[in-house]
This record gives sequence, structure tokens and C-alpha cells, in this order.
Amino acid sequence: MRKRIVVNAELIETRVGVQEGNLLTELYVERHRHRSIVGSVYKGVVTNVLPGMQAAFVDIGLQKDAFLYAGDYTTNLGDFARVMLTGGDEEGEADVDVEELEPRRDAPPIEELLHKDQNVLVQVSKESLGTKGARITSFISLPGRYLVYMPQARHIGVSRRIRDERERDRLRAALRGLTLPAGGFILRTNAEGKSAGEFAADVEFLTRLWAQIQGRFEQAAAPAVLHEEGDLTFRVVRDLFSAEVDEFVVDSREVYDKCTSYVEALVPALRDRVRLWEEPAPIFEALGVEKDIEKALRRRVWLKSGGYIVIDHTEALVSRRSARSCARSGSAIWAASSSSTSSTWRWPSTASRCTGSSRRRWSRTRLGPTCSRSPSWASSR
Repeated sequence: MRKRIVVNAELIETRVGVQEGNLLTELYVERHRHRSIVGSVYKGVVTNVLPGMQAAFVDIGLQKDAFLYAGDYTTNLGDFARVMLTGGDEEGEADVDVEELEPRRDAPPIEELLHKDQNVLVQVSKESLGTKGARITSFISLPGRYLVYMPQARHIGVSRRIRDERERDRLRAALRGLTLPAGGFILRTNAEGKSAGEFAADVEFLTRLWAQIQGRFEQAAAPAVLHEEGDLTFRVVRDLFSAEVDEFVVDSREVYDKCTSYVEALVPALRDRVRLWEEPAPIFEALGVEKDIEKALRRRVWLKSGGYIVIDHTEALVSRRSARSCARSGSAIWAASSSSTSSTWRWPSTASRCTGSSRRRWSRTRLGPTCSRSPSWASSR
């Protein structure tokens, strides 16, 4: 099946679509004013330790202090390896015998690990959202093209996406045959079919990067950025562009030049597959990406079985008004939850006995928007 990466670079944002057989399977968006900081490494300073929450707030130089949960900070290498090698991340789902790791120990209280004004080396694991700051971890992981380097671990794992046992054994043997620095590695999905020589280049790059981070940590005054994860186009070339991709199309000369430089550094053998889009029609429309995006964002999603699901964005609140009081006022009951992505209107069964004027005045809750008339399905009763 033909596979293609399509890059649409605009003034405000960059969008990347991955097509398989002309069907959009993946979509990535990065706004230039709000670049992702996930994966970036910081020298932070602890501003507050909360024993009751078993967490701490850390100033890493952002507008809001970052949040460090006790479970994301440990000095036990065995616990670190469990998190990184058997965790739930895409490449963290690596197979390692848990019995080989150091025995699990109960983590000491966070007030015994951290104190106010302490400097810490951390990595952003989750973006800030709303009033919440970014979530950080002391478990540093540095991704390369074929490997993920974990300086604080001691074991080698293989991505579970590589299912062939012989290939998994070959990859482990190839990596163990190299001179490796202290730490652990995960062989990424891209490593399948690759040689020890290609792994050696990744090992050298990641080892040098970790040394630079350590040096900056010793010299910089907290808070400080020690390492920034690359932009979207760099991550796409590093993580997605492989021999399975038949075509890499970019609609901006500037971004095209950046992509070709990344490709020449990471996968020079695929340089001739990168192409500049020079047609007058917008690239996402001409190649069918925009159509698939619009289809995916529709409220009603049709299933292959012939049925469909309806997806609505809710206001994430729970109404405390009783059905009896709603029936008296002719109000609909708004049912939602903070974790729900769908919504439901329920009209009390006694509402049909309300007067016409009262039925035409209804609201979600006292806090929600007021509508001028009842929904069509309710007025038809």
C-alpha cells in the first residue's frame, strides 16, 4: 500500500498528514507560537513540597510552575527501569523480564526526597493545560532515530511493535555487541532490519547529547532550558520517515530546505523521495487530506456496520437540579460528567403536562446558557 507524508506549512501553523492508500491515518499540528515542550529537559528549582499530595511544584522558567508527582521522582534504578521499559508509552512498551530488575522498594515520602530551593534535572512529560502547569519527571529519556537512551536505567528493551522473536533477539545481540555507555536503551520500531553500524551512530549521538545536558546542568542557573525537543518537521523525519514511505511532499520552500537537511543527516538514502509541491492548488485539498480531516471532525460518524455515533463537546458539569423541579419549570435535565465527550438531554415525563409557555423556557442548568425554545423532539410530544 502506497504511503505518503504530506506537509502543509503556513504562517500560523504546520500540519503533517500521513496517508496510506490515499486515506489519512495520522495528523499532526504544531502552532508556531505554541510549540510543544514535551521531551524538553530543564534545570528546575523546587518552589513548594506538598506532603499531603505527595507532589512538588518546580519552577522551570515557564509562566506556571510545573508539577512533579512523587511517582515521577525516584532514585531507585529498578523502579526507573520498570516505568520506562514496561510503561505505556509508544516506545516504552518494551519487553524486559521484570524479574531481572532490581527489587521494587516502597518510595520514601516526597518530603524526604525534595526540599524547597533544591535544584532538579527534569523532563516535561505532559503539556500545561488550562490553569495547570506542565507535568514533569526525573526519568530522562532521549529519543534517537533507532534508539531511546535512558541514562538512569540499566537494561535493553525492544519495542513491542516488533513482533518477530528472531528479529527481536537479533536486535538485542546487535546492540549488546557495541561499546555502550552507562544507562539503558530501547530499540524503537524503526530499528527493525537495521544493522549494528546504524545503531552505533545513534549511540554516539545520544551519548554526546546526554553529556551536553549534564554539562549545562552544572553551569546554568535554575531555572534554565538544557535541551529542547526538535520542531514538528524534525520529529516527523526522525520518527516517521522510513523506507516504507514512498513520498514526502512539502508545500513550502523554507520547510522543504529544512526537511532535506534533516533527511541528509538522518536518512540520506531517502533524499530523492522528498519533493517540493509547486502546484497552484492547496496541497491538503489536492491530495485529499482536507476532505478526510473534515470527515473525521463531523458530529455524526458513520460506522462500517451501517450505524453511526454522535460526538458532542460538553461543558463538563453535573446538574444538581432534581427531575421534579425541572418538571415544574419545564426545564430539560442536562446530564454530563467531567470526563465525558458526549452529552444528553432528558425531558421529564411529566413535562408534557406543562403549559406551552413554560415548555418554551428551559435551560441546561442555572449556570448554563438559556435557550429561547424547547428542542424540536420535545415540542413534538
